[in-house]
Amino acid sequence: MNNNLPEKLQEITILHELGHAALQQGETELYHTTYNLHAKMEAGANKFMLQEEVTSYLAENGKDGFNAVNFLERYNLPLNFEGLVSDMIAGM
Repeated sequence: MNNNLPEKLQEITILHELGHAALQQGETELYHTTYNLHAKMEAGANKFMLQEEVTSYLAENGKDGFNAVNFLERYNLPLNFEGLVSDMIAGM
């Protein structure tokens, strides 16, 4: 981990990597097998990270007035996660 990165980016990176560990234990070789498997594993790790970040955010701020784009911009996350974050909120 690069200690020169902002603290929030370090947290997001660690959560993403924890997602790999939690969801893909013992599947390291598959990661490099095909592009589709690689992309699927990255998507799973991103979803894990987002779920943790959204849950933490809601615990501090509540659900009222939540806006997925504002959330993503606040943490400098890609806006293409908007649909996934919106679906998470709808399911909570």
